[in-house]
Order: sequence, then structure tokens, then C-alpha cells
Amino acid sequence: MTSSASQYWRDAEERRFTSLSDQPHLLKTERLAVARANIASEIDAVALLMCSLRSRYNATVPVNRLPPEIVAHIFDLAQEHWLPCIPIRNTALDGF
Repeated sequence: MTSSASQYWRDAEERRFTSLSDQPHLLKTERLAVARANIASEIDAVALLMCSLRSRYNATVPVNRLPPEIVAHIFDLAQEHWLPCIPIRNTALDGF
């Protein structure tokens, strides 16, 4: 039976941090320092995982599968037809 993605990651987190409570030989302050270091490492690992998942997710969007040359050509065409907005100066208000 497959579980939801949320449940999978909750279970994984629980398994990863169960060992932190199994260190009675360390003083409380040492356990906290170890716990913080371990959690910081987990945060770094999850950040890398998130980057990988975002890349995979973005790769499923059709426009992201276009060759870079095609995308560049599209932007070149768009730039040819783009007129920058130039604010019109109201000279009637000069001097006020």
C-alpha cells in the first residue's frame, strides 16, 4: 500500500530523528548541540532535494523542453515588436 507524499516524509523525518533521543550519555546541552547540528544537516540536504525536485517539476512544462535556440529566437521576435513605454511629459505643468 502506498502512502501520500506528506506521510512518507513525516515517517522519514521520524526515523531520522529517533536516534537523537537515544544518547543518554551526553549532557543535555551537548544533546541539544548535537540535535541542532543534525537538524542543520538535514535542512541542507532537504534544500538540495527541493532544488532537484523543482528542476524535475519544471522539466515537465512543455516550454522548458524547447531547445535554447528556439527560446532565444522567440525572445528576439518579441523584442522586435516591443515598444518601450516612454512617459509623456506634460509641458503645461512646467513652472508650477
